[in-house]
Amino acid sequence: MTQAMDFDGQTSCATADGVTQEVYALLAQANLCRIRGNWPDAIEKCMAAMRMDPQSVAAHGLLGDIYENKGCLDDAIQWYRMALDINPDSPADHQKLERLLIQKSRILDRTKPAAAPPSPVAAVAPPAEQKSGWVRDPFKTLRVTAFSSAALVLAIVIVAMLVSHSHGAGNAAQSQIATPPVVLTSDGLTPSNDDAHGGLSDVRETVDERLLTGMRGDSDLTGHDVSVTDVQSDPRSGRATVTILIAAKDSASLNRDTVAEAILRAAHSAMRLTDPASYTDFTVRVLIPSSSDASTASGAALAALADISRANQAVLDADIAQLTPAQRQQMLTHTWWAGSVLDTPIS
Repeated sequence: MTQAMDFDGQTSCATADGVTQEVYALLAQANLCRIRGNWPDAIEKCMAAMRMDPQSVAAHGLLGDIYENKGCLDDAIQWYRMALDINPDSPADHQKLERLLIQKSRILDRTKPAAAPPSPVAAVAPPAEQKSGWVRDPFKTLRVTAFSSAALVLAIVIVAMLVSHSHGAGNAAQSQIATPPVVLTSDGLTPSNDDAHGGLSDVRETVDERLLTGMRGDSDLTGHDVSVTDVQSDPRSGRATVTILIAAKDSASLNRDTVAEAILRAAHSAMRLTDPASYTDFTVRVLIPSSSDASTASGAALAALADISRANQAVLDADIAQLTPAQRQQMLTHTWWAGSVLDTPIS
């Protein structure tokens, strides 16, 4: 089932920013395909419009609408976020992103298993004869009380002996206990020394901060003129999105092969720094500086966008430089290239 899209508001903003009539026509055709439920043609026409205008907020937002109508909420959320990266003041994309996040949260709440209600325990009253028997025989009550007291004293002595024995064994084996490795987990927290001693610190670093710091210190990236500008992770879907900046020494050194190699190196760095059980997919956004200062993301243009699965980590662990251009391209999925920046295809 398709829904009507507020496409007029999106395109009017894009036209004011200088989008050509050809881009507008492609987006209009993509929106028509979306309404008819023709998802492949709708996505392809949006991609064609983005190749002409990589900074088109309308194209990014329309892709979010397409994936939302298609039922792919995670993909729709990613495209709305990218639209807001380009224009943080877009109220329509803000509303759509907030609506999808609330919808996804409700879906997750509905899928949680409900706690089983406690089974009622019927109170059974003692038989009338037994109750009256206790009243008629007070000596029986004294005998039961004495027996219960003796059993309680014996139990206390046995527990004290067991505690004393286990304490001694624990001291003897304390030196053999190894400290577990610290890894990034899906809840965004890492264990600390304070936690091991009673939780003295309430401050926790998020996965994004730890991952961003780790990747910025990765010599495999800095040694190839690749810097990490941003990291966004979603433990619920097991995906991390990394934005990198390639500081090319000259425009001739930039082609789809060198950019694909940078994407693989960034994804490989993120794979090594995250928990394999929690993060299985990675999205890499590539920026290329358009100003004279190639060391900053100021004025940089979006050049490429691609996904890569952790299933390729074993190949990346070997040597990325030894891969052929075709092998690098085969590892990337949902690849998008900015035609105005990288026109040279991979043979």
